[in-house]
Order: sequence, then C-alpha cells, then structure tokens
Amino acid sequence: IMLMAPLVSKTGIEFNREELRSNRFTSGGLRTCDVTDLVLVVQDEAKITNRLGVVGGLRLGLNSTFNEYYTPSLSAKYALARWGFRFTVAKGFRTPTLKELYMNWDHNGMFWIIGNEKLKPEQSIFYSLSTDYVNSEKKVNITGIVSYNQVDQKIGGVWSDNQTRFLYYNMKSYGIFTAELLGKWKVSPSFLL
Repeated sequence: IMLMAPLVSKTGIEFNREELRSNRFTSGGLRTCDVTDLVLVVQDEAKITNRLGVVGGLRLGLNSTFNEYYTPSLSAKYALARWGFRFTVAKGFRTPTLKELYMNWDHNGMFWIIGNEKLKPEQSIFYSLSTDYVNSEKKVNITGIVSYNQVDQKIGGVWSDNQTRFLYYNMKSYGIFTAELLGKWKVSPSFLL
C-alpha cells in the first residue's frame, strides 16, 4: 500500500496534581491526601489511499498511586461516494478519586461514606462501528453507530447496614452495548428536521 500523505504528528503533555487536607479522611483529625498524574499524548494521522484514512493515538501515563499505564487508540475511516465507514478501538483507564480511596466521613450521624484504599483502577476496551450517509443535494445526513465497551474493575458504591454506610468497591467485569441512529434533513432554508 502506498502512503498518499505524510504522517501528521500531534503531541501533548498533561499534568495534574490533586491535594486535599480534610478531617473527612480519618476519624481523628486532619489528614492530607494527594495524587499526581503525568501524561504524554501522541497521535498520528495517515491517509493510506484516497478512500482510507487512519488515526492512531497513545496516552502514556504515570500516576503517583498506581504507577504507569498506557491507553492506545486506533480509528480507520473508509469513504465510498456518499458513504463513510469508521471502525474505532480504544483502551480506557481511570484511577480512583481521593474520595473513593480515602473518605471516612460521618454525615451528622445519618450515614457514613467509606473509601477503600484497596481499589484498583478501572480499565476498559471500547469498540465502535459507524456509517455515515451524506447527500448534499437533498441536504440529508444519516449516521448509524453501534458500540461495545468491556469494563473491568469498574468503581462503584453500595449501601449497607440499613442504608447507613456507603462503601466503594470494584465491580465485576461487564459490557455495555449501545446503538444509535441519527438523522438530519434541511427541509427548507428555514426548517431543519
């Protein structure tokens, strides 16, 4: 396959530091909790042929609590006359928040919110397939999308002890399937359906 256009590289750096000092992290006095994330993002686009384009990306992260992680993504689009077909696959990663990890708080004797220092980060793999139909003369655009997201270690919460304690935990693996159909038609210059 002959490469029709040079790669277009995009890079970025993301830095986030969160620090919270509160008496809601322990039952006796103030405690300071913090987390730092440093992320490097790289993305390349390539036009393989006049009809086929590919976008690949990679996020490399370093989290002060959960060490290094990576989340790659790949998307390919094939264009054919008025039709466009796109396939995407991407990995996801989310670390627990300070609240989910460390909270130990009594809400005026009504209930407790309890963090869990043993929480693991959420990880997922996302797949999407979509098709677009665009007819400029008739001013019609129709898009259909199906996607599936496989999530591992989803962070959730559960009430226990007669609704007096809210506890964070990692859920079992599960999948989320979605389907969407979107349409747009410009019936007249002043009416869009």
